[in-house]
Amino acid sequence: MAEMKEWTLDRGLQPPVSFTGGLVAHQDGVGGRSLWQSLTGGGRWHSLSVFRTREGRWVVYFTFRSKVKGELGNREVFWCDHASDLPAIFSQYQEVAFPVLASRMLGDPASRQRHAVELMARYQRQVAQLLAAIPAATIKLH
Repeated sequence: MAEMKEWTLDRGLQPPVSFTGGLVAHQDGVGGRSLWQSLTGGGRWHSLSVFRTREGRWVVYFTFRSKVKGELGNREVFWCDHASDLPAIFSQYQEVAFPVLASRMLGDPASRQRHAVELMARYQRQVAQLLAAIPAATIKLH
């Protein structure tokens, strides 16, 4: 298990979430992208982190960032008791948050649609890589 320490996760206008635990996996959507990819993608990305608390719960921290002047970022925290519930948390975030994020994007409708599709594709790749790093999150068929 990762090193245990005290974490406080900021959620913007909502109260922060604090716990003792370790960072299990992290995917930063800005990493590995060229300057050109960042500029053509509108400067929007997600940072995703999964923690395991001292008590054994799983905490997921979603951070949406935008370098587009006038667009707001977003931070969300979800938790569950079983790693097998993690894929559902990521799916729920995609289903609920992406329409909101897309509606807040600036620009003409065609560019907003293109940027939203690109953002979702990067998010889905990040989630796949993150879940692959957590074997307990794999659903096993018998």
